[in-house]
Amino acid sequence: MSTPSLIDVLDTAYRLDLSDEEWLKALTSAARPYLGGDLGVIGYIFDSEQSPIIHPDEIAFDGPSHGALFSVEGVRASMQSPTVALLKKTHCAMLSDSVNASPAARDFYWAHLAPADALGVVGSNPTGRGICLSSIFGARQSPSVSRRECLVRVATHLAAALRLRDALASVAADPLNDAEVILGVDGRTLHLGDTPHNGRLEALHSSVLAIEKARGPLRSRDTFQALELWQGLVDGQWSIIDVVDHDGKRFYVAHANTHTLPAPRGLSPSERGVLAYVALGHSDKFIAYELGITRSTVSNHVVSIRRKLGLRTRVEIIRLAQAFGPSADAPPSNVASWLHQFEFCGESLAALTTNSNPGVLSMLSNTEREITAYILEGLSNAQIATRRGTSVRTVANQVARIFEKRGVRCRAELAAMDRSKSSHSLAGLGYEP
Repeated sequence: MSTPSLIDVLDTAYRLDLSDEEWLKALTSAARPYLGGDLGVIGYIFDSEQSPIIHPDEIAFDGPSHGALFSVEGVRASMQSPTVALLKKTHCAMLSDSVNASPAARDFYWAHLAPADALGVVGSNPTGRGICLSSIFGARQSPSVSRRECLVRVATHLAAALRLRDALASVAADPLNDAEVILGVDGRTLHLGDTPHNGRLEALHSSVLAIEKARGPLRSRDTFQALELWQGLVDGQWSIIDVVDHDGKRFYVAHANTHTLPAPRGLSPSERGVLAYVALGHSDKFIAYELGITRSTVSNHVVSIRRKLGLRTRVEIIRLAQAFGPSADAPPSNVASWLHQFEFCGESLAALTTNSNPGVLSMLSNTEREITAYILEGLSNAQIATRRGTSVRTVANQVARIFEKRGVRCRAELAAMDRSKSSHSLAGLGYEP
């Protein structure tokens, strides 16, 4: 019998041939040999944006029962406690580590678990939907640093696999359907879909070879190195899954697997991907693993996000992103003071303002003031040219000078500056799906 490895959990996580119930049960069974848990393993899917957080059909148990926790009611109670609410914000944590977080957390621990303990591996997506595998022990535990490092990488794949299952629910019966790229086990490209790949095929080729190596003898010999090779995504865009066709031939299939959260206008797709995980409080190192890009690339994206949005710190990035998260009906008070929301040309926009030096804003000429008024009415360059009896090119040049003098990049930013009624310069604008 082969030695249990966390790679077994990854293999199971990316199986699309199982129903959700079968998949969750298979995951708990695959995880138990490595996670331990002499009292069993609980697996459940949660959605922090829904009520109830857990659906009774999305819970699985593996191992002997242990009191109230090994029941639908017990799991729901634990998820509503501050103790497990803390686990949702981490990738790997012991329940006993957080018993002093609050009186309610301490009460739950002593009422349902003590002197037992629980090791939670939590894969959370920016949408609030995630999956937790929790192993229950008869006594308090203290996992080693290396063990935790392995488990946080597993958490990344749990989140990615759940997101992929949700996205491909309509084609789960045949994962070859709608595949963007199909590759052989040697990394050769066998099929290309209609989506432009912009030279990223080399990244897919390298990832297939890395996954093949991770799934080989290395899976038992050096689990951490195997997990390092098998990163969360490929180039921030794809998940690669192993597929066996009807003739028994193996393929690797690449499917797009990015999140769909709102993001500020002006950010590139890569920057939007990084922003989603910065909002969760993840480090640059961990985001690099989640997206399958280098740590320096993540750092460069964070710097670019700050520059484009006019933000000074990572905390400000997190505040802004969370203000427009899946459950944000209105910006929190710590964001509302520098976030301006308004309507412009029939579109709902939000503008971020930061203090600037008024001396850098040159005075507009009379003509530029007139054109600014037309812009604020929502007129196009052609309409302004007709009203003023001049050419569209002349108006375009004048608009460009207005933008330069006012320190903005587009009409909507100019409108936001006018509506903010302050001497602030606009740092970032609008959110789009």
